[in-house]
Amino acid sequence: MRFAALLLAVSPSFVFADTIVARIAPTDVTVFTQGAEVTRMGQIDLPAGIHEIAIPDMRPNNGGTDTPTVTLSGATLISEKWQNNNSVAQLEPETEEYAVAKAAVETIQDAVTELEDEISKKQLAITAANAQLEFLKSLSDSDTLPDGIDTLRDLSRMISDETLSANVTIQNAENAVRNLRENLPNLQDSVAMAQRMLNALLPPTDRFAQLTLTVSVPAATNSDISIKYLVRDAAWRPVYDMRLTTGDDPKLVVERGALLLQQSGERWNDVNLTLSTVGLKERPEPSRIFPQPMRISDPDLMVKRQLNSRVQSSYAETDMVLEAPAIIEEASGGVADLSGIAAQYNFEYAMSLDSSGDFTRVTLGALDFNAEIEARAVPLNNPTAYRMVTFTNSSSERILPAEASLYVDGRLIADSYVNQIVPGAETELGFGPIHGLRLTRTTLDRNESDRGIITRSNENTETVRIDVENLTGEDWNVTLLDRVPYAEQEDLIIDWSAAPRPTTTDYEDMRGVLHWDLDIKSGTTQSVNLKTKITWPEGMVLR
Repeated sequence: MRFAALLLAVSPSFVFADTIVARIAPTDVTVFTQGAEVTRMGQIDLPAGIHEIAIPDMRPNNGGTDTPTVTLSGATLISEKWQNNNSVAQLEPETEEYAVAKAAVETIQDAVTELEDEISKKQLAITAANAQLEFLKSLSDSDTLPDGIDTLRDLSRMISDETLSANVTIQNAENAVRNLRENLPNLQDSVAMAQRMLNALLPPTDRFAQLTLTVSVPAATNSDISIKYLVRDAAWRPVYDMRLTTGDDPKLVVERGALLLQQSGERWNDVNLTLSTVGLKERPEPSRIFPQPMRISDPDLMVKRQLNSRVQSSYAETDMVLEAPAIIEEASGGVADLSGIAAQYNFEYAMSLDSSGDFTRVTLGALDFNAEIEARAVPLNNPTAYRMVTFTNSSSERILPAEASLYVDGRLIADSYVNQIVPGAETELGFGPIHGLRLTRTTLDRNESDRGIITRSNENTETVRIDVENLTGEDWNVTLLDRVPYAEQEDLIIDWSAAPRPTTTDYEDMRGVLHWDLDIKSGTTQSVNLKTKITWPEGMVLR
């Protein structure tokens, strides 16, 4: 108040006005892999003077230290005040969507009221007809009936006709009530559904915070205001549908999607949504590395060993103390410039996300790649071959680590996980088993024994036959992988032979792994025979 009084003293044109309540809805949201930045933009008519602007529907801070960033035109911001319990009553949303939903509730409620009124009318007709029957019964039982045959005949006919008419009225009214009541539950369900849709457009909680801004305005203006702040209870993760089309020209289509979750307590209606691969809780810098001292000591001197142990312990404690600041920086990360650092996904249309805690899936477009398909057989571990797809990420975008659903010619065959694939990288993905390519690995002969007292050496021999049977109805190029042992000691001698000879030995720089390229026609079987012989000196153990 001192500051305000000083302003009044030096600037007589300034006047105090009542608090201005501004209801500014979220307009732009950037969701990170952890957390989100929300922007609210709007316009406020500000007269000249010093004013308080109350924004009453902010999300509660929950003890956090993050404060909004506020910019406004034509005015100077003096102070910001945050209240986790707002003092301004919340109003119904002033949106067309809410007005339509509210009108739908009222329309269906009116239909229910009309139906209930109609049922009541029919029930009144039943009551009236029952009263008429009671009267007619009392009339027929009366001891003071008039004299004369003709008069009694007319009275009897009248009682009969009126009783029939009353019973018909009751029957018709009961049928009408029954039919009307059959429609009542459907209408009541419609009311409940419409009310749920209406409630979904209301703020998800009655707990709001209030941001109060004190501003000075030199001249009346229509001010543009922007409020940016972080929310922690929001996140997204990528998901993929990877669709492989086989044939003479195989293609792989990667349909990208994202699962969004927000539990901020706010409702994001028709916002400009951006997804960013930035993680607010990711480490902003690499871990530190420390010198590694080495010492030698006399193993017979206990004192030196204990001293050495204490020295090593002191280094470990030093590491812990020095590492602590990095952990603190990790927890205090902020929003970084996304240009050239992280991927962003923008949407051409407005999005709406409530705070229900349910996941919302959105599409991010598709990427098309040429694909190479082969059948890979590992009979040592599997009874069937597997379809393997090789492709190069020829796009300019990263394929992010994510869960993926795999499809082959339109059929879902597996759920998998895809690691990150950067632009230009060649990648290999498995697309499930090929059940018609059956594998068997049969041990035909095995000998594990001492060759004799004279040679005094040990020997193992093994003969294996591998069969690949093609029952798929189409020809396949099969990459067959198996292995033979290898040695790194001169006294351990390993000989092996294979028929046919493998296409590659030490496949992909893995010692002892053998690779055959086999063209297997439909309905045929190809076999590989593999023999190994291992010898080593007596007294040594083979491991």
